[in-house]
Amino acid sequence: MSREMELRRVMNEAVKPEFLLSIACALMLIGSFAPWETFGGQST
Repeated sequence: MSREMELRRVMNEAVKPEFLLSIACALMLIGSFAPWETFGGQST
């Protein structure tokens, strides 16, 4: 399998709702633990 076909397969997998939900959960977990003022330079 060529690299392009593999990339296309991964992109097709990435559009699944379960994948998007897991990404959203991971971002929320990171957001709850990480001090956001280190990223934005200011706290909201």
